[in-house]
Amino acid sequence: MAVAVRAAEMAKAADRVARTKARETDRRRTVTDMKTQLTTCVLVLCLVTLARAADRPNIVFMMSDDQAWNGLSVPMHPDLPWSKSPIVETPNLERPAAAGMRFSAAYAPASVCSPTRIRMQTGKSSAAMHWTKAAPPEMGRKMIEPSNIRAIPASEVTIG
Repeated sequence: MAVAVRAAEMAKAADRVARTKARETDRRRTVTDMKTQLTTCVLVLCLVTLARAADRPNIVFMMSDDQAWNGLSVPMHPDLPWSKSPIVETPNLERPAAAGMRFSAAYAPASVCSPTRIRMQTGKSSAAMHWTKAAPPEMGRKMIEPSNIRAIPASEVTIG
């Protein structure tokens, strides 16, 4: 009788171990399925993003204020050797310039940075925006000073 009880106990223990292993296997399978589903979702999102990005141009716009036309080691004009700086070294700008395009023929309506910035933000000339310099008006000159604003009006549509 003791042998039969012992055998029954061993059978129950083996059954418990088998059920525990089955539950652990099911849990691992569920975790693996969840990881697979998550990976699939991430890949689909990446593919959708890449597909949408391919429809739009990839543009990196870099602008430098208060700098001479030949203030970089990147030549602004390929036929003019003096259009790059013999002193300033900008190798991190030379690489993208060599692989892309350069816009080097722009008009600067003022010798300070704020008119250029308002032009880039609004798409309007700085004169039309009454933004020709950041300093206060100079009195006592023959020239009539333009009105000078200090902030972009809220009614203006900007890129940022």
